[in-house]
Parts: sequence; C-alpha cells; structure tokens
Amino acid sequence: MMSWWNRLKRKDDTHKPDEQPAGSQEGVVGRSASRRSQVDLSDPAVRERRRQRLERRVKDLTFDIERSEAALADENRWSERVAEIDRAIDQARKDTQTIVSAPADNVGVTLAPNPVTIEHVYPGRTAEVHADVGEELAPGDPADIRFLVGDVPFRYAEEIDWSERGHTRTETQLHRVEGDINRLIPGKAPEERRDELREHLAHSLSTFAEHLQENAFANKPQPHMTLGNLAQPCPECGGWKDWKGRCPACQRRQWEAQNIESEIERLMDERNHQMEEARRWRERLPILRRQLDEARKDLARYEGE
Repeated sequence: MMSWWNRLKRKDDTHKPDEQPAGSQEGVVGRSASRRSQVDLSDPAVRERRRQRLERRVKDLTFDIERSEAALADENRWSERVAEIDRAIDQARKDTQTIVSAPADNVGVTLAPNPVTIEHVYPGRTAEVHADVGEELAPGDPADIRFLVGDVPFRYAEEIDWSERGHTRTETQLHRVEGDINRLIPGKAPEERRDELREHLAHSLSTFAEHLQENAFANKPQPHMTLGNLAQPCPECGGWKDWKGRCPACQRRQWEAQNIESEIERLMDERNHQMEEARRWRERLPILRRQLDEARKDLARYEGE
C-alpha cells in the first residue's frame, strides 16, 4: 500500500536543491582601492589570475542562464518532480480512503452476554489490602486478579523482577497466567476472523483486569460486565470494541491515516518549494543575461589591453 512512498523516496537524491559550480557568484568581489593600487598590472601572473576570474564569471553566468532557460520550458526538472509528487499525493489519498473504509459485509460476530464474575482482586504494591473474596495477603505482595467469564476462569498477576537488595528492577505489569481465550470464541465465528477476535479479547481482558486493579487501589466499586461487553461489534471498521467502547482497529487505522496525512503535508511543502524555485529561476533570466553581457565585455576589453 505504501509503494508510492518507496518509489518517491528512491528519487529524492536525484532532486536535491540546485548546486552551482564552486565559483558561481552574483558578482566578482573586488579588492580594496589601497590593495589595487599596490598590484602591478603588468605582472603576467597578476594578469593571468584576473583573466581566469573573468572567464570563471562568464562560465558561471552561462550555467545559471541555461538553468533559467530550462525553467521556461513546458517540461523541465521542476515540472517533472511536481508531477511525481502529484502522483504520490493522489496515491496517498487513495490509501487513506482504503484505511478508514471498512467492508460493509465484514462486521464482527456478536458474542453471548455471559456474565463476568469477579472472584478476587488484590491490587498489590500498597500498604492497604482490598479483596472481594479470599484471604488477605501481606502488603507488598504482587497483584492477583481473578474472575470468571461465563464458566471460564481467568487470572492476572504481576511478575516482579527483584534486585539483590529487595527492590524491583522494572515496573510491575499484569500478565495473564490462567485462562483459555479460545473457549470464549463462539463456533459461529468465521474461521478467517478467529485470530483477529482472539487478539481483541486478549487486549480487552487485559485492560479489564487493569481496571479492576485501579478500582481496588481507589476503593471504587467494580463494574458489572458480560462477555458481549468485552467484544462489541464495531460498525465503522467491522472489528470489535473493547468494554470501554473503544475500537483498537479504528484507533490503529486513524493513526495510520494521520501518518499518511502528515506525509501528504510534507509532499505539498516540497511541491510548493519546487514551483517557487522554478519561478525564481525564470525571474532571474533577464538579470543574468545582462550580467553575462557585461562580463563578456569586461573579458574582451581586458584581453584587448
């Protein structure tokens, strides 16, 4: 889908800003009056250096005029680059539309309203212990979250990496240590979408366990939940929303679309730069021609001395 970017990227190096010859300049910087008075113009070496400067001036102006005249042509390096950018922008916009549009016939299957029964919530990492069911554990023990989805048990716990001095090496995080998600997937779910639903349920169950932990820390009541709440069909993308009504697939699509939009903005900036650069070269042409005429006269006059 991003082939337009790969093709465009390969051509970036061939369209760098214009590089003029090392000696290109708007005018020859002259020496001060006191220095010129000390220069022996009859010295062959001095005359040769001056002649070379005048010839370089003519050569540089000729190069610039060729570039300016090229900018006047209907097809030139700038118009070609703009055409490439326009094609890339057009493809990027098509990609964005593809990303945000969901197939109308690909809506996720609805799950049964099997109740979620909270059996035990010990949040861990606190001096106070709050548990709905079960024995109290010593403060500082890892979190332990247990609940049933229908008749399928799930357990989430913290895995703490202890240092030699008794401190945690890394921040603790809940991990699923028990629970078969496959048992939650209905038989009517299409085979080609079972992996997608399994991944969604894993994410939704994990965020639900974290919410139970946060509520226990804050002494808030725990929510009433069903399996259907954990995976609600999303009409926007055809996937599933989590128990908070958020659709990870839609969020991912929006993120991808935003990235492409940012790239489109960058391409538009480059397009404007190319057009502005061509305009400047066209406007410089009369000035460059006048400067070249003067430089040639200076060279002819000097060689005739």
